[in-house]
Amino acid sequence: MQVFVSYARVHEAVAEEVSLALRAEGHGVFFDRTSLPAGEGFHRLIREHLEAADKLVFLVSPASVGFGSYALTELRLAQEKWPNPDGRVLSVIVEATPLDAMPAYLRANTVLQPVGNVAAEVAAELGRRAKADPTRPSTSVRAHLACFVTEPDRPALFINVVNLSFEREVEVTHVWLEAASRAHALQQQRPLPVRLRPSESWETWVFLADVPALPANELCQMARVRLSTGEVMHSTENFDVPEVGYVPGGNRA
Repeated sequence: MQVFVSYARVHEAVAEEVSLALRAEGHGVFFDRTSLPAGEGFHRLIREHLEAADKLVFLVSPASVGFGSYALTELRLAQEKWPNPDGRVLSVIVEATPLDAMPAYLRANTVLQPVGNVAAEVAAELGRRAKADPTRPSTSVRAHLACFVTEPDRPALFINVVNLSFEREVEVTHVWLEAASRAHALQQQRPLPVRLRPSESWETWVFLADVPALPANELCQMARVRLSTGEVMHSTENFDVPEVGYVPGGNRA
């Protein structure tokens, strides 16, 4: 699940703790506005991150709901995406804030008022909501551009698949890029079909030399994953990728 964390700068440390707790639960998280470039590119990237998000965690404080707060701009974008906040927006009180100072959109849903560790309670609440959500998809598919350390001049589109079920296995039968002509992900190191246990992650790739030259954000939305049920999942761009890491799914027992 992709989570966007919105907050006022004064509570950046709390936002980082929430982000770390959610990542530990296997979620993709965006919270670090400071890493984005200034100018029009900044606003565009914020919109793209919100568009790719499944949930919004809004850290409520007088600063985040005050006039001129950038968090309110993010909240307006979220409201355009999800007119009904139910199941999509989690409001979290991190500093005493008058109820009438909060936008009606935030008050329309249950507001979490942590009594202990904020990050732990946010992670637990999102977990409870995910289990109770009948619209929760069985699988998430995210894609990003990168290259292997051993092949720095051979970039690829990496396609990450996560079984979101808490109880059932899923079987992936086909992975491809839906371009003018399909580019199938047929890697010897990642044979298909593959069964994923609950919450398990698996990843494959398609080298860019085998696909049309397109902007990165378009490529990242063109991956398709077919399950044994016949369901075809569409990818979103994976913004939450470490600079260096491993590709999950190898050496499967």
